[in-house]
Amino acid sequence: MGNFLHNSLFAAAVLLPLSLSARADTIKNFSLNSDLSGGYTAQGQVSIDVTDGQVVNSFFTVTQNGAVDATFTQADYSQPLSGVYLAEFADHTDGFTYELLLPNSTLVGYNGGNVCTLGNTCIGYPSGVYLPSGLGEGALDGTLTPTPEPASFLMLGTGLLAGYLVARRRWIRSSPEN
Repeated sequence: MGNFLHNSLFAAAVLLPLSLSARADTIKNFSLNSDLSGGYTAQGQVSIDVTDGQVVNSFFTVTQNGAVDATFTQADYSQPLSGVYLAEFADHTDGFTYELLLPNSTLVGYNGGNVCTLGNTCIGYPSGVYLPSGLGEGALDGTLTPTPEPASFLMLGTGLLAGYLVARRRWIRSSPEN
């Protein structure tokens, strides 16, 4: 019994720090998928600090017929605006701006959802790509979908390892040789 207690304490001492470091962070990653007018598509990832309610970074592209027209890697600003949330991204190389409008007044605790579109505008505007001239391509549809984060996989792996160790220990103790 003393050996079992010793092994259990050792396993807890090893696994506890791993599980603590694997806690879900305040940064959540979301996949952006949207079809825009004019045959354009916006796809990629947007990272949101759901504690502070800010878009922190991104990597998504706007393509037409498979060719990349613009790449957006960081929000120039992100803020609540009259009951909706606006994050503006600039492709300084080509002069495009992507405005991501969400029908949320805050991103604190955000878990994903639809973006504002031509058919369902927010304060009169859809998400979409805009040129310096003001012309642009509005979103016909679009969602931000949560993507699994590595910490979740680490937590799952830690749980599976602990379950295996417990099952193995019970199997060894119940085997006829012992």
